[in-house]
Parts: sequence; structure tokens; C-alpha cells
Amino acid sequence: MPWMPRKTHIANKIPPYDLSEAFKDFDYKDEKYGSLVRALRNIEAVRSINHDLSEARQAFDTASTTSFENRKDSVEDESAIITEALFVHAMMLYCRAVHSSSSARFKIDVVGKMNANEKSDHKYITKIRDTVIAHYGSGENLEPTAWNKDHVVLHLKSPKFEFTYPTIRIAHTAVASERLSNMINRCIEIIIEIGTIKQNILAEELMKQFSNKEFMKIIEGSVFDERSFFGKLMPAGTTGRHVVPSGEKPSD
Repeated sequence: MPWMPRKTHIANKIPPYDLSEAFKDFDYKDEKYGSLVRALRNIEAVRSINHDLSEARQAFDTASTTSFENRKDSVEDESAIITEALFVHAMMLYCRAVHSSSSARFKIDVVGKMNANEKSDHKYITKIRDTVIAHYGSGENLEPTAWNKDHVVLHLKSPKFEFTYPTIRIAHTAVASERLSNMINRCIEIIIEIGTIKQNILAEELMKQFSNKEFMKIIEGSVFDERSFFGKLMPAGTTGRHVVPSGEKPSD
């Protein structure tokens, strides 16, 4: 992935600077640092979306590899619940990444990079999320069978009568699974393409500021503290630890 940070060993003693912390109170409309802040917010959003999609991919793959063969009924039932939970988790992360909007994260237009067929699949997935996963609905307009179905059945047994309550709950279907899997993969490709551009823009904005003493003072006040950020020191190679030297394009 060309835009992702690569492993780089810094020879000198200059500490890493937490740009997100340094500019957390700056607005992207700031007269002096607005363009830099906008570039920073964009790459923050890209990394966040990429993380959501990667976790969605992992959850989906884990759900897909669950096997029910040669298991006792009780274990099979538990495994089915876990599989369904993983599928729902993957769908919710996908929708959070490319469908939902939040004031806490810059909007990145992933859908705008999709072709017509991909947009159709995306709409299908988000409709499932909106109508049968996040909110109760039958989903009968999405699949031949209902996702959620609850009936009340009357049994006349003279001189008495009884009720039963048949229920259907479907957390995923073959069609939904295939479309979700394909769209997770496609959106990861798109966000990497966008991230390459956004990271280069941020690098260009930073290059303009290195001779600015005020800028240097701002970032020097926000040295990145791994223990504070992660809660403990992380081993070398942990996602997010390594940086790309200023002005140098990331390697493949």
C-alpha cells in the first residue's frame, strides 16, 4: 500500500511530533494554518476509514471461516451466533467508513469513486444496515425471504386455545455476504488511492512551514508519547509507530 507509513529508523535524536495533538484546536479555516489543518484532518480521516475497513475485512473473513461440521448442537448454536455477530460487525464498520457521516471525522468521498455497479451494491448493503440491522424491519423487499419475521399463531383446542410465536431472524445471506465482501475490498482500494494523494498534500503543506519558527514551536510542544497514547509501550512495527520523513514520498 503506497501511502501507508513505512518502517523508518530515525538516526538523530529528534522526537516524533503528534500533529493531531498540536493542531487539535485549530480550525481548517484558520487564516495562517488552514490549508495545513485541512490536509491533516483529511489524512486523519483516511487512516481512520482504512482502519474501519481493514477491521471489517478481518471480521468478515473470521465469520466466513467458521465451520459447523462435526460439532454438537449447543456448540453449533454458539458458533452461529458468533458468526452472525461478526458479519453484523463487518457490515456496521463498512457503513461507518463509507456511508455514515460524523462531525468527528472529515468526510471522504469514497462512494464518488465507485462505478455504477459498485454504487448499486453499496446502496444494497447500506439499505440492509438501515432497515434490518440497525433498525427493525422485515427486509422482504431486499431478499426472497424475510430477515426479521414475527407472527402470532392461534391454536384452537376445544374448549381452550393457545398461542405460539414463530420467529425468523436472519443475520446474513449469501447474496449480502458476497456483495459486502466485494465492496469492502473495493473500498480499501479506493481509500488507498485517496490516501496517497492526501498524504502527499500534507507533506507539501509541512514543507512550507519548516522555516516558520511559530510552527516549529507549535509542534515541539506536542512530542508524541507512546505510553500516554497506547497505555503502554508498543513493540517496534506496531501500526502507527513508524513515520515517513518529511518531504520524502512513501515507498511501496
